[in-house]
Amino acid sequence: MKRIVVFLLLLSFVPGVWGQDRYDKQTMYDYFQQQQHRRNKTGWLLLGCGTGAMVVGFIGFAASWESSSYATTDAFGYLFSAGFVASIVSIPFFIGAHTSKKKAASLVFEMQNPAPPDIRGYAFHPEPIPAVKLTIRF
Repeated sequence: MKRIVVFLLLLSFVPGVWGQDRYDKQTMYDYFQQQQHRRNKTGWLLLGCGTGAMVVGFIGFAASWESSSYATTDAFGYLFSAGFVASIVSIPFFIGAHTSKKKAASLVFEMQNPAPPDIRGYAFHPEPIPAVKLTIRF
């Protein structure tokens, strides 16, 4: 009985493995390129807005420091702090963009097995060599 159950479980698992989709390398390359551009754009947006908020907050904080209004000084101080945090938060986006760029570049390089030469009936099997794949779209 145990053998039948194990056999049925294996039989139900195998078609699922064969039915999985395989993405071609061009689709994955395009995906990683798009992801890299999106993360890079988000990083630059956060860095630019954060730097702008820091500049406005610093100038407003310095201008309102001598006045007796603590509310405006606090508001500009919070604006400066928020800009600083936004600038720091942009760093992981740049790191992620670089990682996606490296993944896309690694899809271009492949390992190919060269055709084994036949020397007097003996097959020579060299190790795979790296190859560069060039795709030209028209």
